[in-house]
Amino acid sequence: MNKRAHKCQSCKRSYEASKIDQKFCSHRCRQAAYRKRKEAKARRVQRGTVRPLIPTTCLNCRGTFWAKTSRARFCSTSCRTLHHRALKAAIPNAIYLVYGLPEDKALDIIETQSVGKIRAILQASGYSYSHTQRRWIAQQ
Repeated sequence: MNKRAHKCQSCKRSYEASKIDQKFCSHRCRQAAYRKRKEAKARRVQRGTVRPLIPTTCLNCRGTFWAKTSRARFCSTSCRTLHHRALKAAIPNAIYLVYGLPEDKALDIIETQSVGKIRAILQASGYSYSHTQRRWIAQQ
């Protein structure tokens, strides 16, 4: 254990840490820091400087959810995983349609290249992925 003196993040006094990740000298200082953070957040909410939640539609389940950022596309990790698996499962058929390669060669390409690169190639070839149909569709 490291026995050197630490500085309390709340009261700025020196103390000897009893745990590796200890940041405060006592429970009282830890609680005071928590209350200070909580009050600061309440003031930001009152002033309106906290980012509002954005109503968004999940790309996988088509359900609506409240997103914290404008870039959020999925309501949960499981929806993101399911969407990615369906996308990856539809790629061999799309490679067959675009390049005429047999399924075993398409599977070799999937194993050697990332899904993002394959997706970019298919989109450059004029195809887009339709999640509702779970397949790649030629764009008109």
